[in-house]
Amino acid sequence: ADQWQLALRLLDGMLRDGLVPNVISYNAAINACDRGRQWQRALGLFEVMQSHELVPNIITYTSAVGSCESGGQCKQLCGLLAVTHHVLLEHSFHLWVSSMGVVA
Repeated sequence: ADQWQLALRLLDGMLRDGLVPNVISYNAAINACDRGRQWQRALGLFEVMQSHELVPNIITYTSAVGSCESGGQCKQLCGLLAVTHHVLLEHSFHLWVSSMGVVA
């Protein structure tokens, strides 16, 4: 079996066993789908993850953007890039603010 299929089975098994997958679990599955050129599954996991109130991180966005790029999905790619840009700016701002305490 391809790695993306194994990753999806593991994620499904976690849910079936009553375990709650975290961001790292979803990142691994999204990345496996990206590498397996399964952009639709990767984006589906991206959406499911958020529906479970998990906040995507830069690794999540990188894998999701990569899957859109490799799948030639310009519309989805542009939407993700806009959101990713916003997330990066927010993280940069928080990093800048927290570093001001060290500098002052």
